Amino acid sequence: MKLGQKIGEGGGSDVFEWGNNQVIKLAKSNFSVYGMELEFRNCRIAWEAGLHVPETFDFVTWNNRPGIIYEKIEGVSLYDVFIKNLSEAGKAAKDGDRFLKEREGKADSIGITASVLAEIHQTPIPTGKLKLRPQREGLEYAIRNGSDYLSPSEKEVVIELLDQMPKKEQFCHGDPNPGNIIIRDGKPVIIDWMDASVGSPEADIAEYVVMIRYAVLPPTIPAQAVALFDAIREDLISRFIEEYRQLADLSMEDLDKWIIIIAARKLFPSAIREEEKELLAKLVRKESSEIVEK
Repeated sequence: MKLGQKIGEGGGSDVFEWGNNQVIKLAKSNFSVYGMELEFRNCRIAWEAGLHVPETFDFVTWNNRPGIIYEKIEGVSLYDVFIKNLSEAGKAAKDGDRFLKEREGKADSIGITASVLAEIHQTPIPTGKLKLRPQREGLEYAIRNGSDYLSPSEKEVVIELLDQMPKKEQFCHGDPNPGNIIIRDGKPVIIDWMDASVGSPEADIAEYVVMIRYAVLPPTIPAQAVALFDAIREDLISRFIEEYRQLADLSMEDLDKWIIIIAARKLFPSAIREEEKELLAKLVRKESSEIVEK
């Protein structure tokens, strides 16, 4: 089979057209075979569970690069929709209150993400041969093997906090950013299942909160849009949590602790910017110090 046109790229992979109505996701040199195998397996499990995900067809090696052949999903990501709305509002010099008021009641990225996560978290995990890995296993590995932003003692404080969290066994996605939700024919399709696990939904919610609160937007985004986003970050988080809690249970006390854990996890080598990592490391250092003092 001949490799088609490149149609996408992430921190660890490239996506190309592959035959009719299929794509192939190929790992970059910084991405492990294990990571691709994990994503292949997890997406299969999500498909078997009846979630709205791309169908997976095969795990292959192409030109010494591990890859996954997926159903081609044509649509627009929630990230692109959000940035478009933000940029148009920034250009029109709208303030945060006006922007939020105009989005009220609409099926935008915040409400759709809350709905998608609630559905995932309440979906029974299939009991077949393929198994999701325990959430704690992946988180502990990422925290212990993260960059040097945290000291060994700071990492241990976070891992001890992880050990204290209530043990739950629910379906979790692990990376619920709006770029991983594609709107096709008016319905959301969820991609990138490498970090899926069985564990606590609060970890997924914390992932989203940390992303909104600390994300550093790329320099290609207009300055007015960045300023608008900075002004409404906490309002977006409040609305997201409110909409999720209308659909599923959420422990706010646990969420505050999960935010610290997830901030430490995100320091593991990834595609986020160094500026964002510095913000997350500062948060974890402060919180871990307060935990030790208690």
